[in-house]
Amino acid sequence: MRLRALACAALMALASPLAASAAVKVSSAVAGPASADSTPEEIHDHAAVAERACLRVLRPVARGQALRAADVRFDRCGADTLVQRAHYDRDSGLVRAPVDLAAGDAIAPVAESLFADVRQGDKLALIYRDGPIAISRNGVAARDAKAGAPVRVAMGDGAIVTAPVSPPPPSSSTPSSSLAGETP
Repeated sequence: MRLRALACAALMALASPLAASAAVKVSSAVAGPASADSTPEEIHDHAAVAERACLRVLRPVARGQALRAADVRFDRCGADTLVQRAHYDRDSGLVRAPVDLAAGDAIAPVAESLFADVRQGDKLALIYRDGPIAISRNGVAARDAKAGAPVRVAMGDGAIVTAPVSPPPPSSSTPSSSLAGETP
């Protein structure tokens, strides 16, 4: 019987790296309870195996709302932590909250490219530049979008405009349309 358990453990270890930790548990269970001379490092190693990568939610996110990178931070979660899986919206190419998420909830790691840069209802500035001339209009995002993707924007006069989302310019104390020493 002991030989069969060790053979199964060896096969599991060859199958995947995660199964190797399970194989250690199987072989230690066959050997019996931990002895009094077990070191704290051995116990700590078993606890480290139980931790996994996750994202912690920083502010409440409603069910179905697009997730932003600013809404989450990378963290380590224990084995007893409930980790939700974000819903991938194929139409927009973004991830959305699967349920109402409160601050401190955990979700499975997501590629940064799947987070939204603009959420529906965000106030936006549309800027058209042609040489030294820049025309700017304010509007409200009608859809969620990520950088480079087109977003529909509702203007104050009721017009709907589609424009690509560009990342915000780097913050500086001098406006981009003026040079040092000049007034805008």
